[in-house]
Amino acid sequence: MVASYELYDDEAWDRGEAIFEAMKDTFWNQGLYHEIARFVTRHRKGGSPVKFFPPRRGGFNFHYRIQYSDGRSAIIRFPLPGYFQMAEEKLLAEVAAMRYIADNTTIPVPFILHYGMADESPGRLGPFIIMEYIENAGDMTDVLRTSGRPLGEKPVLDPVIDETKLEYVYGQIADMMLQLAKCNFSQIGCLGMRNGSNYGDPEITCRPLSFNIVAARYSGRRFRSW
Repeated sequence: MVASYELYDDEAWDRGEAIFEAMKDTFWNQGLYHEIARFVTRHRKGGSPVKFFPPRRGGFNFHYRIQYSDGRSAIIRFPLPGYFQMAEEKLLAEVAAMRYIADNTTIPVPFILHYGMADESPGRLGPFIIMEYIENAGDMTDVLRTSGRPLGEKPVLDPVIDETKLEYVYGQIADMMLQLAKCNFSQIGCLGMRNGSNYGDPEITCRPLSFNIVAARYSGRRFRSW
């Protein structure tokens, strides 16, 4: 459970776990794999699928990756069932934010191929985003942490790390933070598109969805079907 000063509703937490566990086995269904591959390929518009990767979970989401004959990959991402009540609102805000960042900064973000709601998704797994997969060799923790520590332990910055490497990584982070700091809006909230349009510039259209708001809502709420 996420550490916080609030008291959490253990019963609500257990219900969320039960919702996820009840659906978890369907994520590895072979028929669903084929349905997802056809669906993603239709919206990718090019290449033949050659490899389907098992689903991976992270944060409030899980995704499937499909590799194509041209060597590139695409992923389709869904919200974890039982873990996020405002899934459609969150997804629309994420799409708008990614498009805004791509258009107004030099920060690399995946290209969005398609997105939609649960009624359109394969297997009706929930709201989804189909996007290009960006190849990578790891994350910042892999570069900066002290080697040899057990995987279950909290990573610690390598005390003998090369200063040039550290400056290079921190310099990239600083550049991205400075670019984001220059993005000004007239009010607080999440980005979105007015009237559901895919055209024009994103603007603030809904309430903020910070991690703390989501965590409090998740662990002390009554669940509804999605």
